[in-house]
Amino acid sequence: MTVTIWSTNTSSLNTTMLQLSDEGNLILQASQNRVLWQSFDQPENTFIQGMHMGINTRTGARQLYTCWRRADDPTPGNFSLGLDPSGSTQVFIWKDYTVKYWRSGEWNGASNFIGIPWVPLYSKGFNFVTDNDQKYYTFTAINDSLARFVLHWNGTFSSYMYTGSSHGWDGLWHQPVKQCEIYNACGPSGLCRNNGNLASCRCLDGYQPKSAHNWRAGNWSGGCVRQAPLQCQADKKQSEYKRLPGMKLPDHAVRTSDIGDSDACKSYCSSNCSCNAYAYVTTVGCMMWSGDLIDIYHFDNGGYDFYVKVPQGKFCIFSILSVMNFF
Repeated sequence: MTVTIWSTNTSSLNTTMLQLSDEGNLILQASQNRVLWQSFDQPENTFIQGMHMGINTRTGARQLYTCWRRADDPTPGNFSLGLDPSGSTQVFIWKDYTVKYWRSGEWNGASNFIGIPWVPLYSKGFNFVTDNDQKYYTFTAINDSLARFVLHWNGTFSSYMYTGSSHGWDGLWHQPVKQCEIYNACGPSGLCRNNGNLASCRCLDGYQPKSAHNWRAGNWSGGCVRQAPLQCQADKKQSEYKRLPGMKLPDHAVRTSDIGDSDACKSYCSSNCSCNAYAYVTTVGCMMWSGDLIDIYHFDNGGYDFYVKVPQGKFCIFSILSVMNFF
């Protein structure tokens, strides 16, 4: 027997209905299951299984996640998170919607972001999908576990898993927490290394502080500039490079997937007058940079080899100066 608890007391042939899916998506549907509106297209601060984090490449519309104003105030806050609208596969956190605050690094085409070396994060089953006019990330929780990602009011992006033993959400991963994890902490062409949770900055080999006074005062925002300009070398054998292992690679890479190995990537950079640095990452390909080198971070664990072009014959001098001035 059906008992009516409440009714609008109207009759209509309209078959529109509101449905809550098992994943938590609130869907407004018309006839033939045509979706008129769904809550997953209007995300707030939480990313869960079944949601998309992406962009419509035709219209530019994005699924942009926005933090709360405070921990107890759900009105929109100052930080937002989403896929890079400029076309890379990176996920960014922006402050006030325009200022870059954190980035994931490029998707490696298989299983992880090259800017996040913490392996347990990927047990959540991330996937990058290109579908007609859509590019987006999604994830599928492993073993039917309950997982969620939250952009907090202070700009921290966190991963949680629900555990039966504690009957609550356990925090697994959080960024940015350390100062080096904040975007471009040491300024252009400055290299950041952790000193606890604080940043310790130095200039890349062949570079010097743009303002020595500001640098000594601990203001690294101006970054570094080259000590001597690079001369365009037609002969690739004359190019020299400083290898930096364990790096979070800089932003604004130009990716060339048809270059098959590190040696070929080096040769390509050497023959390109505007190329300042390169790296080769399996499944991503050859990555090259021109102009300022932005957001470089030495990981405590993991990371990639990064090769910075230095003027011919200056390598040894720069290496000695770098050791003398390091930290």
